Amino acid sequence: MVTAAAPRVMEAGYAGKLMVNGISAAPRVMEAGSPYPAPDERAVVRLWSNAHNLSEGLRTEDGRRFRVLYPGRPGGGPGPDFRDAVLQTESGATVRGDVEVHVEESGWRAHRHHVDPGYNGVVLHLVLHTAGRKTTPQESGAAAPVVRLSEEAREDGHGPLPEPFAALLGGESTGDALDEAGDRRFMARSAGFRAELERSPPDEVAYRAVMEALGYAANRKPFRELARLVPFGVLASMRGEPPATRLLALEAMLIRGSGLLPSIDSPARVRRLRTVLKNIPPAPSMPPGRWRMAGMRPANHPLRRMTGAAHVLDGHLERGVMRGLAAAAALGGRSLEAALTVKPYVGVGRAREISVTAALPLLHSWAGLRRDRGLEALCLEAYRGFPKLQDNAVTREMAKLLLGAGYSPGRLGARRHQGLMQIYKEATAGAQAGRRPTAPPG
Repeated sequence: MVTAAAPRVMEAGYAGKLMVNGISAAPRVMEAGSPYPAPDERAVVRLWSNAHNLSEGLRTEDGRRFRVLYPGRPGGGPGPDFRDAVLQTESGATVRGDVEVHVEESGWRAHRHHVDPGYNGVVLHLVLHTAGRKTTPQESGAAAPVVRLSEEAREDGHGPLPEPFAALLGGESTGDALDEAGDRRFMARSAGFRAELERSPPDEVAYRAVMEALGYAANRKPFRELARLVPFGVLASMRGEPPATRLLALEAMLIRGSGLLPSIDSPARVRRLRTVLKNIPPAPSMPPGRWRMAGMRPANHPLRRMTGAAHVLDGHLERGVMRGLAAAAALGGRSLEAALTVKPYVGVGRAREISVTAALPLLHSWAGLRRDRGLEALCLEAYRGFPKLQDNAVTREMAKLLLGAGYSPGRLGARRHQGLMQIYKEATAGAQAGRRPTAPPG
């Protein structure tokens, strides 16, 4: 556990300069009303990313005081500059949420954050110049406190690990801690699937798990909603269809249910799908606005994933999704990965992700309910032996914190990759639900 340093409050009104690695990151702040060059916001971002290494505490413009336990991970896209920050109040209470950075406080309104629900989880608005404002309004009706950075600060090296992460390591070696955290993540997923299996038929649970995993982070919920709207039992009614038309029928039913059929830009493809749907009973469709498309790579487009899902399901209509996945897993993890790979619609990377985060913990849970100890052990063994998954914003942040900037990604297997995810989740617990702060900043 890292011992907390007593906070030294940044006094408002101090005219100074920000230092990053000993290099001036901004010109000296002038008296109010005087002209001054606009500092580089990126330099402020770099400084804040190491705020947990500084002894200074923070005082908001309305008089509240915080200490930075973890500044959060860089947002890396639309939304707040830092995600899942962990702060501590003078009373010892923990505040978790996002942090937004601007040179001027007015940048909040200028960028329309006050009407954007994506900024409702901001617990701190970090600025250089406030123009007298103490808080910034949020779309939810709440207000984020403003902190003005105005004291000279230096960042000397990397410093200690942020406290929320250091506490979880508990003196263990990093490798052992990652292995244990990876197993905790696997068992938690298995327990979640067990609860579903106690309420729903195994094939429906397996189908929903695969569909959700196909959605990536952006469209996991819509894919799960689609699986409920077009259940496996309905798709399985196509068992008796000729192979030449069955696959197209599965694809058509999924696309119709998604509400995205009108958005297909190929008239010939639309005609083929509509022709097949004429012989299939009508069914409800999702509002197309549920799907996230902005900034998405073509390979990850929901329509492409639905075609991939149709290919995967087509091979399991006879014996069911659960038994099909179990048969593949019995031959080893790579066999399971191959069963979920449908190029060009579902590549090896996505198939591996589905295997590790959905199929194996699902099968582990199913085996436990059936008291099939052999399959149960095989699933855990396969999980621990899987090669590394694709990096994401969380694993890159965790690798930087725990393993250093020069770590070799290829040395991490799936188990430790999932361990990085789990330690991050546990350290920032509560900071991810709906992008809302877990404690009121007031």
